[in-house]
Amino acid sequence: MKLRQKVKVILFAVIPLLVASIVIAVMVHRHSVLLAEQLRQVIKTSYLASKDEELKNYVALAKRSVEDVNKPGWAEEAAKEKAKATLAKLDYGQDGYFFLFDINGKSLMHPRLTERVQQDWWDYKDAKGKLVIQDLVRRGRAGGGFEDYLWEKPSLGNALTPKRAYVVELPNLGWILGTGVYLDDVEDALTRIDAQVSRSVFNTTVWIATTALLSVTAIVFLGWGFNTWERRDATWKERKRIARELHDGVCQRLGAAKLTSEAKSLELMEASEQTDLAEEVLRSTACEIGVAIAEVREISHGLHPETLMQFGLAHTLQLLREKWASCFEGEIELTLPREKARPLGLDSSFVLYRVAQEALQNSIKHGEATEIAIRLRVGWRRIELTVADNGRGLPKDKNFTRGIGLINMEERVEEIGGMLSITSTKEGVIIRAVVPRL
Repeated sequence: MKLRQKVKVILFAVIPLLVASIVIAVMVHRHSVLLAEQLRQVIKTSYLASKDEELKNYVALAKRSVEDVNKPGWAEEAAKEKAKATLAKLDYGQDGYFFLFDINGKSLMHPRLTERVQQDWWDYKDAKGKLVIQDLVRRGRAGGGFEDYLWEKPSLGNALTPKRAYVVELPNLGWILGTGVYLDDVEDALTRIDAQVSRSVFNTTVWIATTALLSVTAIVFLGWGFNTWERRDATWKERKRIARELHDGVCQRLGAAKLTSEAKSLELMEASEQTDLAEEVLRSTACEIGVAIAEVREISHGLHPETLMQFGLAHTLQLLREKWASCFEGEIELTLPREKARPLGLDSSFVLYRVAQEALQNSIKHGEATEIAIRLRVGWRRIELTVADNGRGLPKDKNFTRGIGLINMEERVEEIGGMLSITSTKEGVIIRAVVPRL
């Protein structure tokens, strides 16, 4: 079974494009998420490395400030208190401070939690169950290092916040010196990065979807346009072929038959025998053949009107008016555009020509009109043809059905995206066709 052109376009163009777009969107989203995670880790590592270096520098500065007290032989309590006071003053912002513990977990100095100084913190656990002070002491006595835990943050009302501390041991004093940085700033920065990456992924997905939608729309319209053009081109070629066959085949044979009948009729006239009946038959046959030839030629010209193709719709309407005026006792008025418009499309011209043909024939043969007005208006995007008469109008009987002529007019106009209206009043009938400039 042959597939229709629309189905072919959907199967072989639209669906593969949609599938490819979905696959691309999924792959882009997946790689974007992976890239965002990698970027997050890189930024986090880099940020923590910079903070670790800062903490080391801060602790080194603090050690130098109490290095005289940390020498062997300095064990006076006054000197130790002076060292604690010095360290308590060495802060760097509301959340940047130093702290001191002894190797048994006793708090010796804490500028933000002064009420807890001299208390034993050895068994203190944070919200995750980590033995914070024991781990800090162990890390400091092992040569110094970093520890992560939860601790109160002063700027947030002492709310528990992730913190990273660097601690060292002052062996001559038996102290563990340390300072730390709160990691919520890192998380805030990473959250902003995640939000930015999410927006980028969303925008990329929207861009892909928009591109796919526009591509599908373009393919559908191009396919529809190509299909329409192909169908119309095939229609015109078929009309041309049929017209040529009628003219070159049937007309020639009928013409030969007419000449033969006329020749035989002349021979019978010259014969001495009584041939009146045969002569009459031959003359009648020749006359009927002549009528058949005229009808076939009219059909041929109607299928493929050369005048319409060569000279356009306006000139063809003039010839149509002249043809009917020669056998119509009434008046036929034709109004054409004054200015010379750009050439009209062949499809639109042919449909309006057929409408004018049928409307004139109906007005003269069925409407008993005495006045007929034909008006052609040409715009940039559409063409309007109006045929109005003063005939008796269409029957008002409820059982009245439109004939094949009116139905054909409607179908022709609708086929090319136009509109046809038929208005019947006491004053006559008005047929108005509006079609696009195809």
